[in-house]
Amino acid sequence: MNRKAELLGEIVDNARDKAPTGWTCIELTYTMIGESFELEVGIDTLEGPYMAIGGPIGFPPAVQQLRDLMYIPGHGTWFTLHLRIDIAGFETRFGYERPVDESLLGIDLEQDLQIYPRDIVPQWMLEEIAESHRLASESNEPADDLQGGIDNLAVLDYSDVFGSALTRDQAKARAFGFTPTEDGLRYISLVREPRTAEVPVVTYSEVDVDGFELRKVEVFDDGTTGIAGMGAHTARTVLDRNPIPLVVEPSQRAGWIATEISPSAFQVEWLAAGGW
Repeated sequence: MNRKAELLGEIVDNARDKAPTGWTCIELTYTMIGESFELEVGIDTLEGPYMAIGGPIGFPPAVQQLRDLMYIPGHGTWFTLHLRIDIAGFETRFGYERPVDESLLGIDLEQDLQIYPRDIVPQWMLEEIAESHRLASESNEPADDLQGGIDNLAVLDYSDVFGSALTRDQAKARAFGFTPTEDGLRYISLVREPRTAEVPVVTYSEVDVDGFELRKVEVFDDGTTGIAGMGAHTARTVLDRNPIPLVVEPSQRAGWIATEISPSAFQVEWLAAGGW
């Protein structure tokens, strides 16, 4: 067995070992650019579909090792790995083109080129890197001062506590190089369907090792956002008092799509919503 097959076997075995009892099919999409990553997980069982929030499958070391192994000097390596696993075996598909998720582009691409140098850089990569440099230079302007103080976790007026919301481009530039201050933090996005006026369409959460939320961003159907964390929260958004489970049963939460995202991707959403 060659090394590529060995690493794929380790990734597949990890998924099978960590999937819930009674699974019938596991679909994984690993996206990696530089040191940033995202993982999408879908699991079917004999009783119906389960949604995994990153944790049950996770990023085994073999994923990074496989990307390193498949690097061709001067030509780069893959950005996405799609895996479909069932009882009989597994199928793989590698993606070398522009990833769909724009939150991992720009600054992450420049880092990727440092790790996996290319003799000829695709035009789309050059354009994304140039744009990230432009945004980074704009973000060097002094940030607006935060107004007011934090009032004992009370519901607070948005403008009294949180900073001015940045554009997404500004947020991407300022999120450059973001690293968590604690070990073991996870970052999760949760998309809900069907949409309603009062329930957030998308939730982004920063979660500690015990599953408790530290920071949260909620996006509502009308386009407004809410944030919670750092000892304060906006009117409609609060931190969950219960830990986030590793696996969520859609029969209880139908239509939810959970994805583990990178720290920098969460930080973009936090800054764009007015966090600091």
